Amino acid sequence: MRKALPLHRADHLSSYQSLAPIHNALARAPVMSICEEMSCSLDVDLSSLPSDIRGTARHLSSRHLELGKWQSLTGLSLSRVGREIDALEQLKIDVERQLEERKTYARFIGDCVKFKEDFEQFVRDEVYGELKKELQLTREVNSTLQSHILLLQGQIDALKDVYAQLQIDYQDKSEAIRLMTKCITYSNFHRCQPDGPKRWPITYDSWKSECNNLQNKSENLSKMGTNLRGNIQFTLTNLKNACERQRSNTNKAMRKAIHALMKTEEQMRWKLKQALNDRDDLMKTSLKVAGQMRNCEARTTQNTSNLSALNQRQRNELCLDQAHNSLTLQQCDLGLIASGLERMRRRVQASMDGVRRRIPILERELQAQERAVQTEVKCQDMYQNILPLHKASVDQKNNAVGAANFLERL
Repeated sequence: MRKALPLHRADHLSSYQSLAPIHNALARAPVMSICEEMSCSLDVDLSSLPSDIRGTARHLSSRHLELGKWQSLTGLSLSRVGREIDALEQLKIDVERQLEERKTYARFIGDCVKFKEDFEQFVRDEVYGELKKELQLTREVNSTLQSHILLLQGQIDALKDVYAQLQIDYQDKSEAIRLMTKCITYSNFHRCQPDGPKRWPITYDSWKSECNNLQNKSENLSKMGTNLRGNIQFTLTNLKNACERQRSNTNKAMRKAIHALMKTEEQMRWKLKQALNDRDDLMKTSLKVAGQMRNCEARTTQNTSNLSALNQRQRNELCLDQAHNSLTLQQCDLGLIASGLERMRRRVQASMDGVRRRIPILERELQAQERAVQTEVKCQDMYQNILPLHKASVDQKNNAVGAANFLERL
Protein backbone atom coordinates (compact mmCIF):
# COMPACT_ATOMS: atom_id res chain seq x y z
CA MET A 1 0.00 0.00 0.00
CA ARG A 2 1.17 3.53 -0.83
CA LYS A 3 2.00 5.60 2.20
CA ALA A 4 -0.47 8.48 2.59
CA LEU A 5 1.10 11.88 2.24
CA PRO A 6 0.32 14.50 4.92
CA LEU A 7 -2.20 17.12 3.92
CA HIS A 8 -1.35 20.81 4.16
CA ARG A 9 -3.83 22.69 6.25
CA ALA A 10 -4.47 26.38 6.60
CA ASP A 11 -1.61 26.85 9.08
CA HIS A 12 0.88 25.30 6.66
CA LEU A 13 -0.29 27.12 3.53
CA SER A 14 1.48 30.38 4.35
CA SER A 15 4.75 28.76 3.30
CA TYR A 16 3.23 28.18 -0.16
CA GLN A 17 2.25 31.80 -0.47
CA SER A 18 5.81 32.90 0.38
CA LEU A 19 7.28 30.85 -2.45
CA ALA A 20 6.30 33.14 -5.28
CA PRO A 21 8.22 36.28 -4.21
CA ILE A 22 11.36 34.22 -3.57
CA HIS A 23 11.32 32.69 -7.04
CA ASN A 24 10.36 35.99 -8.64
CA ALA A 25 13.24 37.75 -6.91
CA LEU A 26 15.58 35.01 -8.05
CA ALA A 27 14.22 35.19 -11.56
CA ARG A 28 14.59 38.96 -11.74
CA ALA A 29 18.31 38.69 -11.08
CA PRO A 30 20.08 39.92 -14.27
CA VAL A 31 21.95 37.47 -16.43
CA MET A 32 25.11 39.58 -16.29
CA SER A 33 25.31 39.22 -12.51
CA ILE A 34 25.14 35.47 -12.87
CA CYS A 35 27.90 35.55 -15.46
CA GLU A 36 29.93 37.81 -13.18
CA GLU A 37 29.49 35.30 -10.37
CA MET A 38 30.67 32.56 -12.70
CA SER A 39 33.71 34.71 -13.57
CA CYS A 40 34.54 35.22 -9.93
CA SER A 41 34.24 31.50 -9.16
CA LEU A 42 36.42 30.52 -12.16
CA ASP A 43 38.74 33.55 -12.06
CA VAL A 44 38.82 33.67 -15.87
CA ASP A 45 38.01 36.26 -18.50
CA LEU A 46 34.62 35.48 -20.04
CA SER A 47 35.43 37.54 -23.10
CA SER A 48 37.81 34.81 -24.26
CA LEU A 49 35.15 32.10 -24.01
CA PRO A 50 32.88 31.17 -26.91
CA SER A 51 29.59 33.03 -27.09
CA ASP A 52 27.52 29.87 -26.71
CA ILE A 53 28.43 29.78 -22.99
CA ARG A 54 26.64 33.11 -22.49
CA GLY A 55 23.67 31.66 -24.34
CA THR A 56 23.71 28.60 -22.06
CA ALA A 57 23.66 30.85 -19.01
CA ARG A 58 20.66 32.71 -20.36
CA HIS A 59 18.87 29.43 -21.04
CA LEU A 60 19.65 28.19 -17.54
CA SER A 61 18.39 31.45 -16.05
CA SER A 62 15.24 31.34 -18.16
CA ARG A 63 14.66 27.73 -17.20
CA HIS A 64 15.22 28.63 -13.55
CA LEU A 65 12.63 31.39 -13.81
CA GLU A 66 10.15 29.08 -15.50
CA LEU A 67 10.58 26.41 -12.84
CA GLY A 68 10.01 29.03 -10.15
CA LYS A 69 6.77 30.12 -11.75
CA TRP A 70 5.56 26.56 -12.10
CA GLN A 71 6.52 25.84 -8.50
CA SER A 72 4.55 28.89 -7.37
CA LEU A 73 1.53 27.66 -9.34
CA THR A 74 1.93 24.22 -7.79
CA GLY A 75 2.06 25.78 -4.31
CA LEU A 76 -1.09 27.77 -4.99
CA SER A 77 -2.78 24.62 -6.29
CA LEU A 78 -1.71 22.76 -3.15
CA SER A 79 -3.18 25.52 -1.02
CA ARG A 80 -6.45 25.57 -3.01
CA VAL A 81 -6.82 21.78 -3.04
CA GLY A 82 -5.98 21.58 0.68
CA ARG A 83 -8.65 24.13 1.54
CA GLU A 84 -11.17 22.30 -0.62
CA ILE A 85 -10.34 18.99 1.08
CA ASP A 86 -10.83 20.61 4.50
CA ALA A 87 -14.17 22.11 3.42
CA LEU A 88 -15.40 18.81 1.98
CA GLU A 89 -14.33 16.86 5.05
CA GLN A 90 -16.11 19.35 7.31
CA LEU A 91 -19.25 19.10 5.18
CA LYS A 92 -18.97 15.30 5.28
CA ILE A 93 -18.80 15.42 9.09
CA ASP A 94 -21.89 17.65 9.16
CA VAL A 95 -23.80 15.33 6.82
CA GLU A 96 -22.83 12.27 8.86
CA ARG A 97 -24.02 13.99 12.05
CA GLN A 98 -27.31 14.89 10.38
CA LEU A 99 -27.65 11.30 9.19
CA GLU A 100 -27.24 9.98 12.74
CA GLU A 101 -29.78 12.52 14.02
CA ARG A 102 -32.23 11.55 11.28
CA LYS A 103 -31.83 7.86 12.07
CA THR A 104 -32.65 8.54 15.73
CA TYR A 105 -35.57 10.74 14.67
CA ALA A 106 -36.85 7.98 12.35
CA ARG A 107 -36.84 5.50 15.26
CA PHE A 108 -38.92 7.88 17.40
CA ILE A 109 -41.38 8.48 14.56
CA GLY A 110 -41.60 4.72 14.04
CA ASP A 111 -42.50 4.31 17.72
CA CYS A 112 -45.27 6.90 17.34
CA VAL A 113 -46.62 5.07 14.28
CA LYS A 114 -46.58 1.71 16.10
CA PHE A 115 -48.31 3.31 19.07
CA LYS A 116 -51.09 4.53 16.78
CA GLU A 117 -51.35 1.15 15.06
CA ASP A 118 -52.09 -0.53 18.40
CA PHE A 119 -55.47 1.26 18.38
CA GLU A 120 -57.64 0.34 15.43
CA GLN A 121 -59.71 3.52 15.67
CA PHE A 122 -56.62 5.68 15.02
CA VAL A 123 -55.23 3.82 12.00
CA ARG A 124 -57.21 5.84 9.47
CA ASP A 125 -57.18 9.26 11.07
CA GLU A 126 -55.31 12.30 9.78
CA VAL A 127 -52.58 12.19 12.42
CA TYR A 128 -51.63 8.63 11.48
CA GLY A 129 -51.40 9.67 7.83
CA GLU A 130 -49.16 12.64 8.64
CA LEU A 131 -46.92 10.48 10.83
CA LYS A 132 -46.59 7.95 8.01
CA LYS A 133 -45.68 10.76 5.60
CA GLU A 134 -43.07 12.10 7.99
CA LEU A 135 -41.61 8.64 8.52
CA GLN A 136 -41.39 8.10 4.75
CA LEU A 137 -39.84 11.55 4.26
CA THR A 138 -37.28 10.88 7.00
CA ARG A 139 -36.28 7.61 5.35
CA GLU A 140 -35.90 9.35 1.99
CA VAL A 141 -33.77 12.04 3.63
CA ASN A 142 -31.58 9.35 5.20
CA SER A 143 -31.11 7.72 1.80
CA THR A 144 -30.21 11.09 0.25
CA LEU A 145 -27.73 11.87 3.02
CA GLN A 146 -26.12 8.46 2.59
CA SER A 147 -25.67 9.09 -1.14
CA HIS A 148 -24.21 12.54 -0.39
CA ILE A 149 -21.69 10.98 1.96
CA LEU A 150 -20.57 8.59 -0.78
CA LEU A 151 -20.26 11.45 -3.27
CA LEU A 152 -18.25 13.52 -0.79
CA GLN A 153 -15.97 10.60 0.01
CA GLY A 154 -15.34 9.99 -3.68
CA GLN A 155 -14.53 13.66 -4.27
CA ILE A 156 -12.26 13.77 -1.21
CA ASP A 157 -10.37 10.69 -2.41
CA ALA A 158 -9.91 12.25 -5.86
CA LEU A 159 -8.66 15.51 -4.34
CA LYS A 160 -6.29 13.67 -1.99
CA ASP A 161 -4.91 11.78 -4.96
CA VAL A 162 -4.24 14.96 -6.94
CA TYR A 163 -2.93 16.57 -3.73
CA ALA A 164 -0.34 13.79 -3.43
CA GLN A 165 0.60 14.31 -7.09
CA LEU A 166 0.97 18.05 -6.47
CA GLN A 167 3.18 17.39 -3.46
CA ILE A 168 5.42 15.13 -5.52
CA ASP A 169 5.48 17.68 -8.33
CA TYR A 170 6.32 20.47 -5.86
CA GLN A 171 9.16 18.42 -4.38
CA ASP A 172 10.48 17.51 -7.84
CA LYS A 173 10.45 21.14 -8.92
CA SER A 174 12.17 22.19 -5.69
CA GLU A 175 14.90 19.67 -6.36
CA ALA A 176 15.13 20.78 -9.98
CA ILE A 177 15.47 24.43 -8.90
CA ARG A 178 18.20 23.47 -6.45
CA LEU A 179 20.13 21.63 -9.15
CA MET A 180 19.50 24.43 -11.63
CA THR A 181 20.88 26.95 -9.12
CA LYS A 182 24.03 24.86 -8.75
CA CYS A 183 24.42 24.79 -12.51
CA ILE A 184 23.99 28.56 -12.75
CA THR A 185 26.37 29.46 -9.91
CA TYR A 186 28.86 26.60 -10.47
CA SER A 187 28.68 25.96 -6.74
CA ASN A 188 29.42 22.29 -7.40
CA PHE A 189 32.31 22.96 -9.80
CA HIS A 190 34.75 20.11 -9.23
CA ARG A 191 35.79 17.01 -11.02
CA CYS A 192 33.40 14.12 -10.45
CA GLN A 193 32.25 11.06 -12.24
CA PRO A 194 29.27 12.07 -14.39
CA ASP A 195 26.05 10.23 -13.61
CA GLY A 196 23.56 9.18 -16.24
CA PRO A 197 19.92 10.22 -16.07
CA LYS A 198 17.69 8.37 -13.65
CA ARG A 199 15.37 7.63 -16.57
CA TRP A 200 15.15 8.56 -20.19
CA PRO A 201 14.24 12.27 -20.36
CA ILE A 202 11.02 13.39 -21.93
CA THR A 203 10.64 16.25 -24.37
CA TYR A 204 10.04 19.80 -23.20
CA ASP A 205 6.59 19.80 -24.76
CA SER A 206 5.70 16.62 -22.91
CA TRP A 207 6.94 18.13 -19.64
CA LYS A 208 4.95 21.30 -20.17
CA SER A 209 1.88 19.27 -21.16
CA GLU A 210 2.14 17.21 -17.97
CA CYS A 211 2.46 20.37 -15.88
CA ASN A 212 -0.57 21.90 -17.59
CA ASN A 213 -2.55 18.67 -17.21
CA LEU A 214 -1.77 18.48 -13.50
CA GLN A 215 -2.74 22.12 -12.96
CA ASN A 216 -5.93 21.72 -14.99
CA LYS A 217 -6.78 18.51 -13.15
CA SER A 218 -6.33 20.14 -9.75
CA GLU A 219 -8.33 23.20 -10.83
CA ASN A 220 -11.13 21.11 -12.30
CA LEU A 221 -11.32 18.90 -9.22
CA SER A 222 -11.37 21.97 -6.98
CA LYS A 223 -14.22 23.47 -9.02
CA MET A 224 -16.06 20.14 -8.93
CA GLY A 225 -15.63 20.03 -5.15
CA THR A 226 -16.92 23.59 -4.80
CA ASN A 227 -19.92 22.83 -7.03
CA LEU A 228 -20.58 19.61 -5.14
CA ARG A 229 -20.53 21.46 -1.82
CA GLY A 230 -22.91 24.08 -3.16
CA ASN A 231 -25.30 21.48 -4.56
CA ILE A 232 -25.26 19.43 -1.35
CA GLN A 233 -25.82 22.49 0.84
CA PHE A 234 -28.69 23.57 -1.43
CA THR A 235 -30.19 20.06 -1.23
CA LEU A 236 -29.77 19.96 2.55
CA THR A 237 -31.54 23.31 2.86
CA ASN A 238 -34.46 22.05 0.74
CA LEU A 239 -34.65 18.81 2.73
CA LYS A 240 -34.59 20.75 5.99
CA ASN A 241 -37.42 23.00 4.80
CA ALA A 242 -39.44 19.97 3.64
CA CYS A 243 -38.97 18.28 7.02
CA GLU A 244 -39.97 21.45 8.84
CA ARG A 245 -43.13 21.76 6.73
CA GLN A 246 -44.04 18.13 7.36
CA ARG A 247 -43.34 18.51 11.08
CA SER A 248 -45.59 21.57 11.13
CA ASN A 249 -48.33 19.63 9.32
CA THR A 250 -48.06 16.78 11.82
CA ASN A 251 -48.24 19.16 14.79
CA LYS A 252 -51.23 20.90 13.23
CA ALA A 253 -53.01 17.58 12.62
CA MET A 254 -52.35 16.50 16.23
CA ARG A 255 -53.67 19.74 17.67
CA LYS A 256 -56.70 19.56 15.37
CA ALA A 257 -57.40 15.93 16.30
CA ILE A 258 -57.08 16.59 20.04
CA HIS A 259 -59.34 19.64 19.76
CA ALA A 260 -61.96 17.62 17.86
CA LEU A 261 -61.77 14.73 20.34
CA MET A 262 -62.07 17.03 23.34
CA LYS A 263 -64.99 18.83 21.72
CA THR A 264 -66.73 15.51 21.11
CA GLU A 265 -65.98 14.51 24.71
CA GLU A 266 -67.61 17.69 25.98
CA GLN A 267 -70.66 17.04 23.81
CA MET A 268 -70.91 13.50 25.18
CA ARG A 269 -70.63 14.80 28.73
CA TRP A 270 -73.40 17.26 28.01
CA LYS A 271 -75.58 14.49 26.52
CA LEU A 272 -74.96 12.26 29.53
CA LYS A 273 -75.76 15.10 31.90
CA GLN A 274 -78.91 15.87 29.91
CA ALA A 275 -79.94 12.21 30.07
CA LEU A 276 -79.40 12.13 33.82
CA ASN A 277 -81.44 15.31 34.19
CA ASP A 278 -84.20 13.81 32.03
CA ARG A 279 -84.20 10.71 34.19
CA ASP A 280 -84.51 12.83 37.32
CA ASP A 281 -87.31 14.89 35.78
CA LEU A 282 -89.15 11.77 34.66
CA MET A 283 -88.80 10.27 38.10
CA LYS A 284 -90.30 13.42 39.62
CA THR A 285 -93.08 13.38 37.04
CA SER A 286 -93.69 9.71 37.73
CA LEU A 287 -93.95 10.38 41.46
CA LYS A 288 -96.29 13.31 40.82
CA VAL A 289 -98.51 11.21 38.52
CA ALA A 290 -98.54 8.41 41.08
CA GLY A 291 -99.63 10.87 43.76
CA GLN A 292 -102.37 12.27 41.54
CA MET A 293 -103.53 8.75 40.73
CA ARG A 294 -103.72 7.92 44.44
CA ASN A 295 -105.65 11.14 45.09
CA CYS A 296 -107.99 10.40 42.21
CA GLU A 297 -108.52 6.87 43.45
CA ALA A 298 -109.28 8.13 46.97
CA ARG A 299 -111.79 10.67 45.66
CA THR A 300 -113.34 8.01 43.44
CA THR A 301 -113.71 5.72 46.44
CA GLN A 302 -115.28 8.52 48.44
CA ASN A 303 -117.60 9.46 45.58
CA THR A 304 -118.66 5.82 45.20
CA SER A 305 -119.44 5.65 48.90
CA ASN A 306 -121.51 8.81 48.67
CA LEU A 307 -123.51 7.43 45.74
CA SER A 308 -124.06 4.21 47.61
CA ALA A 309 -125.31 6.18 50.58
CA LEU A 310 -127.73 8.21 48.45
CA ASN A 311 -128.99 5.09 46.82
CA GLN A 312 -130.01 3.81 50.24
CA ARG A 313 -132.81 6.39 50.47
CA GLN A 314 -136.36 4.98 50.89
CA ARG A 315 -139.25 5.12 48.48
CA ASN A 316 -139.91 8.53 46.99
CA GLU A 317 -136.80 10.02 48.56
CA LEU A 318 -134.71 7.97 46.12
CA CYS A 319 -134.77 10.33 43.21
CA LEU A 320 -132.35 11.80 40.68
CA ASP A 321 -131.94 15.07 42.45
CA GLN A 322 -129.15 17.58 42.03
CA ALA A 323 -126.91 15.86 44.58
CA HIS A 324 -127.27 12.50 42.88
CA ASN A 325 -126.61 13.98 39.44
CA SER A 326 -123.58 15.89 40.74
CA LEU A 327 -122.07 12.78 42.29
CA THR A 328 -122.71 10.79 39.12
CA LEU A 329 -121.05 13.42 36.92
CA GLN A 330 -118.18 13.67 39.35
CA GLN A 331 -117.77 9.91 39.19
CA CYS A 332 -117.53 10.11 35.40
CA ASP A 333 -114.99 12.95 35.63
CA LEU A 334 -112.87 11.01 38.08
CA GLY A 335 -112.92 8.03 35.73
CA LEU A 336 -111.70 10.17 32.84
CA ILE A 337 -109.01 11.71 35.01
CA ALA A 338 -107.90 8.27 36.15
CA SER A 339 -107.69 7.09 32.52
CA GLY A 340 -105.60 10.16 31.56
CA LEU A 341 -103.29 9.70 34.52
CA GLU A 342 -102.79 6.07 33.58
CA ARG A 343 -101.85 6.97 30.03
CA MET A 344 -99.46 9.62 31.35
CA ARG A 345 -97.92 7.11 33.73
CA ARG A 346 -97.30 4.72 30.87
CA ARG A 347 -95.70 7.43 28.72
CA VAL A 348 -93.48 8.53 31.59
CA GLN A 349 -92.49 4.96 32.28
CA ALA A 350 -91.66 4.35 28.60
CA SER A 351 -89.58 7.54 28.48
CA MET A 352 -87.82 6.59 31.67
CA ASP A 353 -87.00 3.14 30.35
CA GLY A 354 -85.51 4.69 27.19
CA VAL A 355 -83.42 7.15 29.23
CA ARG A 356 -82.23 4.37 31.51
CA ARG A 357 -81.13 2.32 28.51
CA ARG A 358 -79.39 5.32 26.92
CA ILE A 359 -77.41 6.34 30.02
CA PRO A 360 -75.11 3.24 30.11
CA ILE A 361 -74.50 3.60 26.39
CA LEU A 362 -73.54 7.23 26.81
CA GLU A 363 -71.29 6.33 29.73
CA ARG A 364 -69.45 3.69 27.67
CA GLU A 365 -69.10 6.08 24.74
CA LEU A 366 -67.79 8.77 27.08
CA GLN A 367 -65.23 6.39 28.56
CA ALA A 368 -64.11 5.37 25.08
CA GLN A 369 -63.83 9.03 24.10
CA GLU A 370 -61.80 9.78 27.22
CA ARG A 371 -59.41 6.94 26.34
CA ALA A 372 -59.16 8.30 22.80
CA VAL A 373 -58.26 11.75 24.10
CA GLN A 374 -55.70 10.30 26.51
CA THR A 375 -54.20 8.20 23.74
CA GLU A 376 -53.95 11.15 21.36
CA VAL A 377 -52.41 13.34 24.07
CA LYS A 378 -49.90 10.62 24.90
CA CYS A 379 -49.00 10.31 21.23
CA GLN A 380 -48.53 14.07 21.06
CA ASP A 381 -46.31 13.95 24.16
CA MET A 382 -44.20 11.24 22.54
CA TYR A 383 -43.91 13.33 19.40
CA GLN A 384 -43.13 16.53 21.29
CA ASN A 385 -40.34 14.78 23.20
CA ILE A 386 -38.52 14.33 19.87
CA LEU A 387 -38.45 18.06 19.11
CA PRO A 388 -36.18 19.14 22.01
CA LEU A 389 -33.54 16.65 20.79
CA HIS A 390 -33.81 18.01 17.26
CA LYS A 391 -33.74 21.61 18.50
CA ALA A 392 -30.70 20.92 20.68
CA SER A 393 -28.79 19.46 17.74
CA VAL A 394 -29.71 22.45 15.56
CA ASP A 395 -28.66 24.90 18.31
CA GLN A 396 -25.38 23.05 18.74
CA LYS A 397 -24.71 23.28 15.00
CA ASN A 398 -25.60 27.00 14.95
CA ASN A 399 -23.29 27.65 17.90
CA ALA A 400 -20.46 25.84 16.14
CA VAL A 401 -21.02 27.85 12.96
CA GLY A 402 -21.14 31.08 14.95
CA ALA A 403 -17.89 30.22 16.73
CA ALA A 404 -16.21 29.44 13.40
CA ASN A 405 -17.36 32.77 11.94
CA PHE A 406 -16.11 34.59 15.02
CA LEU A 407 -12.69 32.94 14.72
CA GLU A 408 -12.55 33.89 11.04
CA ARG A 409 -13.26 37.53 11.91
CA LEU A 410 -10.47 37.40 14.49
